[in-house]
Amino acid sequence: MKVSLNWLKNYIDISNYSVLDLKNILTNAGLEVEAIEEIGKSLQGFVVGEVVSKEKHPNADKLSVCKVNDGKEIHQVICGAPNVDVGQKIVFAPIGVVIPGTGEKLKKAKIRGVESFGMICSEKELGLGEDHTGILVLNNSASVGMPFNEYLGLDDYVLEIGITPNRPDALSHIGIARELSAITRKKFVLPKIDIVESEDKIEKYLKVEILNEKDCPRYCARMVRNVKVKESPQWLKNYLLNVGIRPINNVVDVSNFVMLELGQPLHTFDAKFVEGGKIIVKNADDGEKFITLDGKERILDSSMLMICDAKKKIAIAGVMGGANSEISENTKDVIIESAYFNPKSIRRTSKKLGLSSESSYRFERGVDYKNTLFAANRAAQLITELAGGEIIGGYIDENPVRFDDVVVELRISRTNKILGTDLSRDEIADILQRLGISVQKSNGDILLCTIPPYRPDLTREIDLIEEVARIYGYDKIAGDSRVSFEISVDKFQYLYEDKVKDILTGYGLFEVMNNSLLSEDEANFNDLKSVKILNPISQELSNLRTSLVPGLLKTVSLNHRFGEFDLQLYEIGKVMIARKEKVETVDDYVELEKLGICLTGKLVDKNWKEKAIQADIFYLKGLVEALLERLSLDNVNFSSYYASENEFYSIEIKVFIDKTYIGSLYKMNDSYLKKFDIEKPVYIAELDLGIMKSFKSRVVSFKKLSNYPKVDRDISFFVDNNVPYETIEQTIWKVSDKLLINVYLFDLYFDPQKSDKKSLAIRLEFQSYEKTLTNEEIDQRVNKIISTLETELNVEMRKLN
Repeated sequence: MKVSLNWLKNYIDISNYSVLDLKNILTNAGLEVEAIEEIGKSLQGFVVGEVVSKEKHPNADKLSVCKVNDGKEIHQVICGAPNVDVGQKIVFAPIGVVIPGTGEKLKKAKIRGVESFGMICSEKELGLGEDHTGILVLNNSASVGMPFNEYLGLDDYVLEIGITPNRPDALSHIGIARELSAITRKKFVLPKIDIVESEDKIEKYLKVEILNEKDCPRYCARMVRNVKVKESPQWLKNYLLNVGIRPINNVVDVSNFVMLELGQPLHTFDAKFVEGGKIIVKNADDGEKFITLDGKERILDSSMLMICDAKKKIAIAGVMGGANSEISENTKDVIIESAYFNPKSIRRTSKKLGLSSESSYRFERGVDYKNTLFAANRAAQLITELAGGEIIGGYIDENPVRFDDVVVELRISRTNKILGTDLSRDEIADILQRLGISVQKSNGDILLCTIPPYRPDLTREIDLIEEVARIYGYDKIAGDSRVSFEISVDKFQYLYEDKVKDILTGYGLFEVMNNSLLSEDEANFNDLKSVKILNPISQELSNLRTSLVPGLLKTVSLNHRFGEFDLQLYEIGKVMIARKEKVETVDDYVELEKLGICLTGKLVDKNWKEKAIQADIFYLKGLVEALLERLSLDNVNFSSYYASENEFYSIEIKVFIDKTYIGSLYKMNDSYLKKFDIEKPVYIAELDLGIMKSFKSRVVSFKKLSNYPKVDRDISFFVDNNVPYETIEQTIWKVSDKLLINVYLFDLYFDPQKSDKKSLAIRLEFQSYEKTLTNEEIDQRVNKIISTLETELNVEMRKLN
């Protein structure tokens, strides 16, 4: 909302306050001033000049060589405007000024061989309107040499205020004046309306019928006949331009002026296009087409409220008028519409059509239904002042739905308890009355407060307490250092999460945070039952997630659309899994903390020496294994990977600590990835962080390096394909003593001639802290390992040929 201080001065005396004072007053009261614009600054350097001579350009038929007096000297200027003439007072732009209409700095120019030392400006070049057919000719009373912004009275400041959706009352200059009056105790005044009506009666020319009373509880109309539509006076154009509204003509400009003054949107119709002398408020038909004032064709449906005459639609109620009834220079008779429309109806129509206007912006938030007739009268008064004509006697006020007053009880003791103040009943009543709230004092602790209709946000006691705090001043409310909740001293869970993040970030992964709300189809990952929220904002965000997997896949999909195919991501977040089909209480679902790791694409790019390394299930397994090792978790086991018929993933490896399942590693199913528009393989691990925290990490202590050499022995053997490597390694450790310090697989081979077997090569590392090991000692241990493998796992040792 843009507020002109010059405009605001018509309703409240703010002469004792600087623009920064007003900024601070409004911001501290909850109406944040986001920007301050100095109006007229763009016109600095422009002066009132006089054309003292005019001659035809020697080399161009449509150009003139003019001499302009700027009050100090005479300048030669080339001008192409057809209306320039000797003796005119004009706006002169000297060399060096920036032209607002183009943003270009004016330089000395040579036009068709003749030098020009400035410019005689049009409205459009000055940024004051759209007319560029000729120069702007000023009143003869203008003083030559006077700064042009002083001549126009453009020494103004405009405050740009961020109005929250609950404060529709602040979407007008009167609303801001009312707010300043409440804070500063300065009196504010409404514009005085003095209407002279003709003897004719409006009922003779117009009738109004409301067929949808729910969405249009009140409709007022007035008529002005024999108007002369023309350009608005400069003061009105200045007011509108300063707040970002383009002037059109005197009738339309009045409707915009009243909307910005009072906060009540209006619409004006050319009466000769309102057929049958009747206005009908009703809903559109499905599929009906309608051309709005912006020249675009809109497809309507039956939920949209329309303003119609006896034969056709003439406006989309509260949003935009129709091209078939707009005000033009040929308009003689004007119908003024001032109505109250249901905010939900206007919001729904505006959203469906993708069409927003200054009017819909206000109607969506709620206007003052008691203000409709006052606004219509104000517009009628101004139209006759600026466009002539006569106001037809009487008015139409169809008001089929009566609004009940909203009365809220406010307890004095409750107010002081919440704010930490000691305000008296009279002080609190005074604050509320300054806001326009009617207060009835009782004998006890309670004030009965009748809320004015321009404040639809005040419905509860706590709302009124907030108003008291705002106007009393937040800076006057003493701080309270008492803590009303117990501060947790258990930092373990946060430190644990930070450690996991540090490790994964150190491995080159990027943390992501996804929305915990998904569609029902997405949320039920792996056939887990999700929790549906009661009032979702959309079906795409209707259920709480049961897994981090869908969110990670949506992140992958988003990055793929932007051409990023190589990703290493992780996420820590909560998931909710329903225990029952119908969730009614907190006992019907379980909340778990999960860790998700996602790999896709290249992990290492190709270079001149090495090939690119692609993500796969084994790299993911190694990453998870390294993470659990860094977290000092013992007895970590992985199941064999196996193909799955699951619709979500094609390969799964389960992860255990001791015998407790903590999560799985997946290669996602291609058909499932297609739902996210992903065409490349994706590998995801999802671990239960809560279970991981429950296992005590081993204490890592310093261990001196051995002074004796390490000895390696390799063994190679065939074993059945169905025997997992994990079983083999566990068997080796089971029969070994402390001299065996490491076991690892360094080769895997499948012999085509032994299809049911696989060949493994394993390196065994031995070392003592007390002596150098002999061959006999090592052979004894290796033979024992081989014997055990042959006996228990039926391995067949490979021998050199």
